Amino acid sequence: MVNKNRFKKAAGLGASIVGLSALVSGAAHAEVPAALTTAVTSISTDATTLMDSATPVVFGIATAFVLWKIGKRVLGKI
Repeated sequence: MVNKNRFKKAAGLGASIVGLSALVSGAAHAEVPAALTTAVTSISTDATTLMDSATPVVFGIATAFVLWKIGKRVLGKI
């Protein structure tokens, strides 16, 4: 008897969540202004350019760090 009530409450909560998510997703499809679209595209382009230029530097630093650690181990055994 107790389990039946618990499942009824869970079903009601589940239906509420589904209804709320449907309401939110319907409101999320509003039209976006052209200026905002242009700004987001510009930021995305700048971020891609920054990542392309920073990747060799990051890999170079990581490689130097690994070589430094390996060198310390090798020289420590001598």
